Amino acid sequence: MERISAAENLLIETSPSIWRLLAYDENGEAKETVKAVANAPLIYNASFANTRHLPANGALPTKYIRQVVLGWSHQDEAWHLGLLLSQNIADVRGSRWCELVNWPEPDSNVFEGLAYQAGEALANVLQIPFNFIPPRPESIRRPSQQPQSMTLPDLPINVGTWELTSSDNKLELIRTRAWRWSKYRQIAWYVILMVIYAVLSIATIQADLALPNAGTMLPSPEYLPYLGLGIVGILFLMTLYQLYELLFQPNRIEVQPGSIRAFHNHTPRWHKTSDELQAVYVTHVIEHKRRRFIIKHGEINLLSRQGKFKRLLEQAEREDELAPNPDTAVQEFVAELNTASPLTPLQGIALHLAHTLGDLTCIYDQRTK
Repeated sequence: MERISAAENLLIETSPSIWRLLAYDENGEAKETVKAVANAPLIYNASFANTRHLPANGALPTKYIRQVVLGWSHQDEAWHLGLLLSQNIADVRGSRWCELVNWPEPDSNVFEGLAYQAGEALANVLQIPFNFIPPRPESIRRPSQQPQSMTLPDLPINVGTWELTSSDNKLELIRTRAWRWSKYRQIAWYVILMVIYAVLSIATIQADLALPNAGTMLPSPEYLPYLGLGIVGILFLMTLYQLYELLFQPNRIEVQPGSIRAFHNHTPRWHKTSDELQAVYVTHVIEHKRRRFIIKHGEINLLSRQGKFKRLLEQAEREDELAPNPDTAVQEFVAELNTASPLTPLQGIALHLAHTLGDLTCIYDQRTK
């Protein structure tokens, strides 16, 4: 077996049919963390499942793994090897990216060959595509030396429920009035339905009605008023959730060089510094609808140095917004985003955030539905 060392006392063993990730403890004993065997699910231990938010049964079928990805991060100067998972798994764990190992080293050439060998071997064993993301050229990586190469889209940028503006040398993401009114409408609609169901259900229970014989009806008619009260309870919980979002969720996000803060009105909700982050991650879900490729869903996340994602904002379906590049609209991929590509408003916001936070890497994740 070929052996490849990685950071954090990890060792990779590879052969044409087996790929293993071993972790050494403080006693120098190696324990198997991840194992890939040809024509079998990916196997991992409980600790790996817990830290990566994977299914607790310790096995991930390869049908849920879209790609093996190896990419260079300029922010932390390291190669990162991981898996791009399917949407089914991403919905549960909050992200499609699952990191396996990394190789930190300021010179990207030092571990490139070993990292590539490890990634390619894993892809061959799992029989899935291997995606290699090389370092950016120096001229692109250092826009401060060539500022004309980085032309960001004009502000303000509106994505329906959020608007990005600039003031006093900082960026502000602000919830739009349309979002607030949509919440008011939802609450009003839920309250109206609650009143209707409650009145009808209570009146039916108190009235002396001769209910029809149930026969083959399911559920039985005498249970229908109580079912109506159950619906009232569900609507009440949904109303509380809408009120919670209105009263407590961040409605303003302030971005300055080196930091990002979220507020509800003037009350701080959370805060992160650029040193805690490695990338801004923008995602589009593309759907083929009425002979057009539209953006079904979009979101922006902050990727921390620990590989965890922080949801920043979401964008619902907009019938008038088409996929940024029709030629690649049917493909699923992860790639670095720059201003040379056609940009959607959401991608424009992500680039502004990455640039203001300190030239973080901006990653575009495209999925299809």
